[in-house]
Amino acid sequence: MRLRELVDLVTRSPAGSADFVRGARLLAARAFSADEPVASAATSAIFLDIVEPWSDRFSSVHCDAYVAFMSEVMYASGSPVAAELARQGLQGPAELARRYSSIRTAGRPDPLDPERVTTAVVLSRVTLGADIAVTSAVIRASLRAFPRASVTFLAPRKNLALLAGDERIDGREVSYGRSSLLTERLAAWPMIREQVQACTVGLSPGQSVVIDPDSRLTQLGLLPVTDDRHYRFFESRSWLPESPEPLGRVATEWCASMWGIDAQPVHPFVRSGYGEEPLCDQLRTGPVRPVATISLGVGGRESKRLDGRFEDALLDLLRERGYMSVLDCGAGETEARRAGRRYLAFSGSKCHRDEGSRAPLEPSSLMTWRGSMHGFGNLIGASHVYVGYDSGAAHLAAAQGVPVISIFAGAPSATFRRRWTPWGPGPVTVIPAEGPHCRDTVLARVGQALDALGQSPAGKSNDRY
Repeated sequence: MRLRELVDLVTRSPAGSADFVRGARLLAARAFSADEPVASAATSAIFLDIVEPWSDRFSSVHCDAYVAFMSEVMYASGSPVAAELARQGLQGPAELARRYSSIRTAGRPDPLDPERVTTAVVLSRVTLGADIAVTSAVIRASLRAFPRASVTFLAPRKNLALLAGDERIDGREVSYGRSSLLTERLAAWPMIREQVQACTVGLSPGQSVVIDPDSRLTQLGLLPVTDDRHYRFFESRSWLPESPEPLGRVATEWCASMWGIDAQPVHPFVRSGYGEEPLCDQLRTGPVRPVATISLGVGGRESKRLDGRFEDALLDLLRERGYMSVLDCGAGETEARRAGRRYLAFSGSKCHRDEGSRAPLEPSSLMTWRGSMHGFGNLIGASHVYVGYDSGAAHLAAAQGVPVISIFAGAPSATFRRRWTPWGPGPVTVIPAEGPHCRDTVLARVGQALDALGQSPAGKSNDRY
């Protein structure tokens, strides 16, 4: 059968049915193939065509389907984790699914004594935006719940730079390849287990807790990393399904329920001393005009962007409103070329800077900037407003209290858009972009949002943390 046919067999069959199981096992067998092109195509089909669309539905029904599907995948022919799962007493898909059912958010496990807990291990969600929007709120709420505890954040290096390093928050680097083969993604599991054990060694029961905010490191809670008595799992895809709040706010509600603390909002954050790009001081003190930071990157998801005509018009609108625009060249050559086209089409004064440059800032209406997400985050913190598509940069801006105008295209549902709305102490405006002819409507709404902010936005705070 072709991959598309296998995907349809899984997605159109009742979870757990014979056709569903057959489709799952055949897909997994291809993903575990020694033939790399075959394995790569099947891995993409599993995550891009099945797992991510189900996750984006934010419903318990699709969580159930995910568990049934991935439980079969874990024990399919060629699986690198099946033998170890069996050694832990999980002999097959049914046992793995039962274990998952026992750690879901429904029902509250035995309470922890907040004065006894000295170590909280928090697992990364891997993507930068999700760790800012969700995991940082969980970390803050956990620090409030356990006043004697420190947090160890297990995450990729770039994510550690965002959240670890403050007092009571340290970090350990782990690797997870989002674009890797399924075999390579699952290879992270034994290393995560080792890191968790290293963080909790020597501690008696009740002194530690491992918090999983729906992490890819555990395949959304499916793979155990510690004794489940010391493990708490936030199934973000189903918690408070009727709530209109963003995921960060929903995460604090979960923490309040889990730890028995008040539900006072805990905004996402980036760490103190997050860093300074040399250009930041020049942006703060140099231009007379306000500064707008802009990201038009979509991480390869073309459905999340409009088109070049819209993006050119957006930059012109900001120039007309008196802003100096700092446009991130994004990640990879595709986004850099796209930013280059915007630069060439721009009719106003313009310049370019690379990360770390100490050249004097030229008076201009547009500056393209190329560097790391870390560096761009610092520029966002020095700006008056952030404008861009739905992305991690929007969450980074919100966490710093910078006013956000988020152009939200390609959302599979209104619930998805609500859940991934940036959240922070500053004003956030989300502009849905639906359909191919919405360009003028979106531009008009961006203009209205800029008018509401004024030249010196009240929501912009000098205290970024």
